[in-house]
Amino acid sequence: MSFLIRTLTIAATTTIVHLGGVAAAQTAPESYFDYALSSFENGQTDEALNALMTGCIQGTESGYQLMCDAVLDYYENGTTGFRVEPDSAEHDGDPEAFRRHARDICDSGYSNACTRLARVQQSAPGSNGASGADAYNTACENGNTDACAVNGYNWMNGTYGAVNIQRAQQSFLTGCQWNDQLSCQQLAELMVSNRGGSQNREGALIANDLSCPEQGGSSDPAFCLDAAGFEATYGAGDVQSVRTIMGYLSRACDLRSGQGCYEFSMVTEAYTLDHLPAGSDLANDMMELVRDTRQLACSYGDVRACK
Repeated sequence: MSFLIRTLTIAATTTIVHLGGVAAAQTAPESYFDYALSSFENGQTDEALNALMTGCIQGTESGYQLMCDAVLDYYENGTTGFRVEPDSAEHDGDPEAFRRHARDICDSGYSNACTRLARVQQSAPGSNGASGADAYNTACENGNTDACAVNGYNWMNGTYGAVNIQRAQQSFLTGCQWNDQLSCQQLAELMVSNRGGSQNREGALIANDLSCPEQGGSSDPAFCLDAAGFEATYGAGDVQSVRTIMGYLSRACDLRSGQGCYEFSMVTEAYTLDHLPAGSDLANDMMELVRDTRQLACSYGDVRACK
């Protein structure tokens, strides 16, 4: 969310939220969180909730996410969960108030509110899924990669009442741009297929590459193992493609995958025998790497490498 949008949202909220009958902009406490806890202790539930909502929307105080979640919990579940909240404040939940507050918090840029809102709206009786899709889309655009993946799958599988491959692809693309490996992986699968007339093999290989980044990726080696399989299936099959597969398997091995290490050793051995001069220093170094990697594979639990 842009600075301008957040600034306008803050300004609007400051105008309408009142603490103790005085506009928050005139009597803003040093800490809205501390003010909220103090208000709860004094039995002033409305004061406390207004303070939490203001601190959440402004998003400038350390731990503002906790304030956002407390507001959402209060209206969805009937309590903030804070020990200082008086027993009299607890209730059975207010779905309409939850949706209203979740929408405001979602619009302020806190994407967790968007996903919670989407979940509630999607499960509401008589829902056609459109409101849930809007909330997931907002969360995705605000950087919530889980929302991008869920939104993409929902459009792809018809959860919203109709299949829309273009919208699914756009959601996965946004998630991939946020460096979400799952979104990149699914984007690659969609682009290589012809679902919705979206076949684009070159784009699919780029998305597949992003699903197994050299740095900053998930600790789950499955993404890189899958990327290697995808390249083997849809890549050009030339020397460069083999090197690309080796790179994916090497990253899986670095993540302590016995399968990744074993398959890396097998592909590297074949590559060395087929493309490097026998007995050369480089070939000897590569074969030593093969042996070392196979030992790693065994130590990581791939029994094929222990023979």
